[in-house]
Amino acid sequence: MKYSVIFFLSLLFSCKKEVKHVTPPINKNIEVVTPISEQIPNTLPTEVKYPTWLTDIYEIDDEYSQYKITNFKTLNDSITYCVYDQFDGVCLVQSLATQLNKEELDIIEIGNECDHEQSIPNYTWMGYQFENDKSLTITEYTQSVHDSVIGPDGHILDKYSLEELKTKVDSSKTIVKINNLGKILISINPKTFYVDQDEVGEYKPLLNNIEIKDTLDYSPEFIKELNNSDIKYVSLVDDMFIIENRDTIYFPEHPKMNQRITLTGKKDNLAIALTVNRINFTTINYRLEMVEFGKANFRVTGQASISPQFYLGSESDESSISGISYFSDLYSDTNNSCYTYIRLGKEEDSGKYLLGKLIKNCNNKIRNIDLDNFPSLVEK
Repeated sequence: MKYSVIFFLSLLFSCKKEVKHVTPPINKNIEVVTPISEQIPNTLPTEVKYPTWLTDIYEIDDEYSQYKITNFKTLNDSITYCVYDQFDGVCLVQSLATQLNKEELDIIEIGNECDHEQSIPNYTWMGYQFENDKSLTITEYTQSVHDSVIGPDGHILDKYSLEELKTKVDSSKTIVKINNLGKILISINPKTFYVDQDEVGEYKPLLNNIEIKDTLDYSPEFIKELNNSDIKYVSLVDDMFIIENRDTIYFPEHPKMNQRITLTGKKDNLAIALTVNRINFTTINYRLEMVEFGKANFRVTGQASISPQFYLGSESDESSISGISYFSDLYSDTNNSCYTYIRLGKEEDSGKYLLGKLIKNCNNKIRNIDLDNFPSLVEK
């Protein structure tokens, strides 16, 4: 496609700007008063020079987002990891990424702070603290006001000011470990989650009515949602989702495991490239790049998972190539009011290539993307 060359050339930029940290909206009445940015000191001095291969992956600024590596560590001859910031003027997102032989292996969001609309009664932000070279604690904070000052529209009543209201801050902690294989392991229950075996870092959560052969095969978000569902008894065995020892549903076949696939599409002046890499039966790492020629561009990375409700049936999309409907699987990534929904599948008359549809907001100056206003993304 002719636009693909222009698209990728437009992602090269000549300068980098300093990333500014956003301070969450904490007032004097909040029970937790320490700004999260003060709880996360940089572990390395700013003048440290990082390897070129690393900066080529993670410090690719565009007009609206800035990227800065803040920490880098070598675990063994082949495994490394880094922490990097992404700042778009509204949100500061901090991610932990591992690399195998200088290529990205695993990634997880470990911190975020966003400007807050003062009329919204709830605000969530997240920070992290390294415990040692291979372990860190993520703390998620939720700030809220009393229900009595919230109006029928879900916003704080006009007669009140957030700065004058007494607010409550709840917090929860998550333990994250990096094993010697470079996999990022996430604890949903620090007391029972990890059973380390020869530093491999295997873990077995103790959950009600769920049997799991290997928890590394499924995302913690998927397991949490499954544990909170109404399903009485479930077994997860490799690619099989077994309900009450009777019904067996297979996890999606596409995309294939550990294959980096790029899908592209274009409509009018907007071009989109989506790169996905499936890391287990429920989860994909993704990198999304948008360019609206002559106007704006946007780039983001993240992790999206399917829901346990996938067993109820696949989505249905229409191929922009053949006009024929096909089944697709939905992978979701949400953060406060921002969402990214990626639908992936194949349609025989469109060829052997993977097809994708995108639903996404919070794209800076680029319009929201939905099923109707942008065509299918097609594997290159």
